Amino acid sequence: MLIGGKQPSVETAKVAGYEDKIIYVTRKIDKELLELNKEGYLNGHTPFSALLAFLSYLIAYLTNKKYITLSNESSANESNVEGENINHQYSKTFEFEQDFRKYVEEYLHTESEYLSLLRPLNELQIAKLFSENEQYHDIFRSCNEGSKKTPWEWCCNCPKCLFVYIILSPFLYKEKLVKIFKEDLFEKESLKKTFIELIRTWRNKTV
Repeated sequence: MLIGGKQPSVETAKVAGYEDKIIYVTRKIDKELLELNKEGYLNGHTPFSALLAFLSYLIAYLTNKKYITLSNESSANESNVEGENINHQYSKTFEFEQDFRKYVEEYLHTESEYLSLLRPLNELQIAKLFSENEQYHDIFRSCNEGSKKTPWEWCCNCPKCLFVYIILSPFLYKEKLVKIFKEDLFEKESLKKTFIELIRTWRNKTV
């Protein structure tokens, strides 16, 4: 299932052998919300992962699929407020997975299973596994800024780009990283502050 059908997502699905099994989903913003934005109202946070849970459940039900698999890793359970068990995206946590399964069982009465295959792994373990799958290296993207442009490219100036560069660096040669990102992000003076934040010298979770 692909929402919006961005080119990197489509290409990744094709390389994985799912070209003939892709289910495309489109969505649009309510016109009233756009009008409120023009008037200066704030959006607030959209619990996108929770929305995705219900949407994927509906599609699984309509296509007679039992398993709904996600890619939320172990760090999605981490607290973002020191000393408090508060997560910035509850809908990505294991707690939400359990709550959603209970909701489906109690109110929707189906046998669909909602789970994340990456839940036992941390980001470095995932990066190592990904580094071994070279067929995806030139087509994957994980940059919010770049996603706003066509084609979707790495912006090489945001925390997400630098984070991905950092976690892949133990497993890929510099030449390969530069080929993927088109730049050596470790040499960018403009990213120095972001780099320090990401290695938690300032204990600030930015991605």
